This record gives sequence, structure tokens and C-alpha cells, in this order.
Amino acid sequence: MVVPRHLAEETGRKVATKFAKDLPMQDHKAVVSAHLSVSPNFAKGQFGKSFCSKNTNFRREDTKKVDSKVIDLQRRQKKIAAEKDRLKKLREIGNVKIPKEVITNLYRII
Repeated sequence: MVVPRHLAEETGRKVATKFAKDLPMQDHKAVVSAHLSVSPNFAKGQFGKSFCSKNTNFRREDTKKVDSKVIDLQRRQKKIAAEKDRLKKLREIGNVKIPKEVITNLYRII
């Protein structure tokens, strides 16, 4: 989005927070960030100065509690390690699903 320089940070923060909040629950963690740049070089992966970064909601299976019972510590740590491996694989191949409603809500901010 192209905005005047004096409004860039305010608009970027507003858009990034609203976009990250409106996205539905994802299978893995995704980051929404706003960058300030005069001429970004997308081929080299240079997007300019980042001034706002928000994480999206994602599912974690290891945080579920089973009827307030105390779970064995080793079993819990094993589940956390397995969950980390699962999320790592998802990040490598996963795509973020963005519904049309989120994009139309984003245009209402501007």
C-alpha cells in the first residue's frame, strides 16, 4: 500500500494489527508485518525497515488439559517436542488461508 511518509507507521500498525486479528485460526504460526521502504527489492528479499510485526492465532495440541488431571511430566514434554516438530514441518510446506471477508474488512480501515 502506498501512503504518505508521515502517515506510514500509523497506517501500517493499524492495518497489520487488524489483519492479524481478523485471520481465522491457522495450522501453524504466521507473522504479519508492516515495512517502510522507498523501493523494495523483492527478488533479494529486502522489504525495507520493519516497524510492526504481529503473530496470527494457531492451533497447539499440547496446551489442552484433560479434566484437570495432572499429566506425567515426561509425557507432557514428549508431546511438546512432537508438537514443535509438527509445527516446523507445517511451516515449511504450509500456506496461510486468507478468506475474502478479511480482505474486504481490510479495505474498510483505509
